[in-house]
Order: sequence, then C-alpha cells, then structure tokens
Amino acid sequence: MAILVAVAVGGLVTFGLLSARGPSADVAAARVEAAPPKPSRAAAPPAATISQKWNSDNRAYWVGNERKAAAFELPAENTVTIWMNEVRPLLVVRCIAKSTEVFVWTGTALAMEANTEDHAVTYRLDDEPELTERWRDSAEHDALFTPDGAAFTERLIRARSMRIGYTPHNAASVVAQFNVSGLGTLVEAFAKECGWKSASADATAAPPAGARQGLRPAGEANGSRTPARKR
Repeated sequence: MAILVAVAVGGLVTFGLLSARGPSADVAAARVEAAPPKPSRAAAPPAATISQKWNSDNRAYWVGNERKAAAFELPAENTVTIWMNEVRPLLVVRCIAKSTEVFVWTGTALAMEANTEDHAVTYRLDDEPELTERWRDSAEHDALFTPDGAAFTERLIRARSMRIGYTPHNAASVVAQFNVSGLGTLVEAFAKECGWKSASADATAAPPAGARQGLRPAGEANGSRTPARKR
C-alpha cells in the first residue's frame, strides 16, 4: 500500500512540474504559425483625374498679330465622336480691340438646318436650368459663337462647370463638358485691354459699346485673317 501511495504522489509531482514549464517548443511554434495575420494597411485610393485647365498657349493662333488682344482656351473633359474621327472640343474666350467673343471650337462642320446659318445648341452652367439657343457658325464652319461674348464671359467667370450639346455634320448629337473654374484669375491681367472689369469686382466683363447688337468678327478691323471668324 505504501508503495502505491508513493507512486501516486510521485506522478502528481511530476505532472505539476511539467505544467509549470508551459507548452513544449513544438506546441508553441504551432500556436505562432496558427496566429491570424495582422491586417495590412488599406490601399491608397487612386489619384483623382486631373481636370483640363484654361491656358493661353495658343494665343498667337487665335488672335494672329493683334497687339491689344488676349485668348484663353479650355479643352473639354471628354472627347466627342464626329464623322470618321474623334475630337476634344475647345472653349475659347477671345478679345480683340476690346471686342469679346466666346466660342466652342468643334473641329467639324455642324449639321445643316433649314433656312438659317445658325445652329441650335443646348447648354447649362453649374446647376442652372438648361437653355437652348442659336449660336453663329464660323467662317470656317468649325466653331460656334455665343450671341453675346462679353455677357457670356461674365457668366463663365462665376461658374464652375459647363455642358453644351450640339449636332456635328453626319454624326449623332454630342455633349462636351468643361471645368470652367479659374478664368477670372487669367482675365485680370488683360482687363484694361479687353474692357473687362477688375477681378476685385469678380472680374466681370463689361461689354463694349454696341456689343449687345452683335460683336464684330475677329480680325475685321485691319483685314487680318484669324481662325474661327464669325460669319
């Protein structure tokens, strides 16, 4: 009996010593391998699409050799489909001899309309109601002129976005989108030459005398030939 008791007590002591030592190296390694991986950092979101910006890089093209002149162009955010091609329309603000013009260079002729040389366009600035107007064609048949360039410049300076729809020749109707923010900063440097108010007063455009009755085609004063001339 004494021998059995001694064996039992010895077993209990041995079990207690093993328990105090903790798990074996193999068991500990297994637990480490089974541990869930640490969550990785969330992937950085893709960089935002850079919008097109106003620029005066092609000033010489739009105003020729005119001295007191300025021209700013803004590429559309999207390309549009025309007959057998795709183009990126341009929104252009131009002043020559204090006569302001705003037009969309379409890169193509427009669909012909009965009994008129003008073309129907539908446009919207920001969240304003959509408007439908008739805009003048250019002599080269590749641009559409607003009825009142000075007044439209003032609206563009205060706007953030513009959408315009029109119908190219032999193609379905298209819509061009423009991010028009930032024009006011550019026109400030030419406010005096173009007859625009200072940017300190929102750089709004002051129409020259008689502008409400129709702007003179660009380049007409000295017979020079500049692109995108109104008919």
